[in-house]
Amino acid sequence: MSSIEIFLIILLVVFINSNNGFHNIIGKKKITAPIALQSKLRSNGEENLINQYEQELSALLGSVRQRRDVVESKTGEETDVNKIVNFLEAFSAKNQDNNKNRKLSDGCWKLVYTSSPGTNSPIQRTFTAIEKVAIFQYVNVADASQSFLTGKDNSKLPDVSNIVCFFLGENKTPIARLRVTALASTVEQPLVTPRKGDGKIFGLNIFGVSKSTPPRNAEERIDFAFQEALFEFRDLPFTIPYPVPFKLLGDEAKGWIDNTYVSQKFRIARGNKGTLFLLERVDASVDPAAAFAVSKQTNKKIALPSFINKKQKKKRRVAIIFPAQLSTEDDYLELSETIEKLSQSTIKCYPTPLKRFDWPIGLIPSFFSKEYITGTLKPTEALSFYLKKVDEAVSSAMKELGDDSMDAELILVGHSIGGWIARAWLSEWSDSSIRSKVTTLITLGSPHQSPPSKSMFVKFDQTRGLLNHINLNYPGAHESGVSYYSVIGNQVAGDLNVFNPESLLAYFSYIFLAGDGKVAGDGIIPIETSTLTGATDVVIEGIRHSNFVPTITDSIKLPVQWYGSDDAVNQWLKYIL
Repeated sequence: MSSIEIFLIILLVVFINSNNGFHNIIGKKKITAPIALQSKLRSNGEENLINQYEQELSALLGSVRQRRDVVESKTGEETDVNKIVNFLEAFSAKNQDNNKNRKLSDGCWKLVYTSSPGTNSPIQRTFTAIEKVAIFQYVNVADASQSFLTGKDNSKLPDVSNIVCFFLGENKTPIARLRVTALASTVEQPLVTPRKGDGKIFGLNIFGVSKSTPPRNAEERIDFAFQEALFEFRDLPFTIPYPVPFKLLGDEAKGWIDNTYVSQKFRIARGNKGTLFLLERVDASVDPAAAFAVSKQTNKKIALPSFINKKQKKKRRVAIIFPAQLSTEDDYLELSETIEKLSQSTIKCYPTPLKRFDWPIGLIPSFFSKEYITGTLKPTEALSFYLKKVDEAVSSAMKELGDDSMDAELILVGHSIGGWIARAWLSEWSDSSIRSKVTTLITLGSPHQSPPSKSMFVKFDQTRGLLNHINLNYPGAHESGVSYYSVIGNQVAGDLNVFNPESLLAYFSYIFLAGDGKVAGDGIIPIETSTLTGATDVVIEGIRHSNFVPTITDSIKLPVQWYGSDDAVNQWLKYIL
């Protein structure tokens, strides 16, 4: 037997005897990545926290984009990731929609986190330290049309494939893959007799002990039996099959996974050898490695989507900035430059082109309306001048992008009242074709909450119904598919201290907005008022509401740190990079 055949057999054995072929994904760089949940969980009920927890996971795993960067947790180690996983699993157990979960489980998933109970193969511990590979799991259970397996009648069979993609060069061009495919079996379509063995060979735990414990919910479990394993190359007209007798391996060619939590973004699974897996959904239409992983074969050669062999065209990202009250486009030129600089020019900024006199000309008509007096103003009427200017910014961005505008991603950045105006523009004003491009909405020191109902100031609605209209019709993180973030500073504590003008000003601003002046905030907006149900609340130390004061001509610059300062931008920009 040649050295290459020995190598491939060892590689296959490693994958067969791990939970789903995944174990101890360890590289030169081990990321423990403790995550400090900066936000206070103020929303009502667990369901409102799901989006926030997933966004926290995204932030933690955002840098985990390379094979060697998979997060690993050892048994008993209490990490923020484990706590979030435990919450999501508990929530899923109480709020399961089995039919929906089965459909969501299908697709291509990238392994980004694994725990190890300490019973894994020593061979695998060494082998998985190789760099420049990515590990995927491709699930075709609810819909088997894209399966690798075909039955005797040429019908597609449900399957689960564990795929290792190997890259070449700095551009990580996929050149080969190891694919191990198993027949999948569920309670609705039982095709595999579940394994019963414990994985011991002659009484020894050579490959780890397998469990035969029943699932907490039978709908969550996928039993599987490995059917084929191939080493496949991109540019070579042949494949190398593994000379491993699956049928002779009996239960050792079988296993199971329990999908204990499934969403559009993440899947949490537990395998028959006790390992926890966190997988992130990937889009094979834009990810070359994922496309390579799921591609089928033609004439013994992997048929890749055409875009892989071409220079990849990255989606263009555009940030539309929504100014604060009485502010102008010029007030946000420095913020735009900072975002573009810190994003390494991957984000192009377009401040809304408001001029100073747009405000009085646009607002004065509403001051004399019945709706102003009764506190029932609507954004599309009272703020139409502002919303039209936003459209101009978006139009300028799309025009400048040209053909690339079709795949553009829009990021909305709102400062102060610009935050809730951004919510109104997105949900009530924008065209559906533009709305579909919005991926993220970030607010900086924005007052999202009305004064508490028991506050004596509840009748003093400074927005004259505008904010109530938005919260009533488009509450919280209203748009599905859009990630919402609410950023707030906590530098200034309100206080009735005549010797501290900043705290005194903050006290009166806070008491009108939150009903309590002795709280913390950015000097204008208190933390409590900035929270938004379903959004990730990000509290930043040491920043104030603004570094400028609007005047009838040019704004007066203030020597303070605010949301647009480099350090502050670094802290909230990471959520979208």
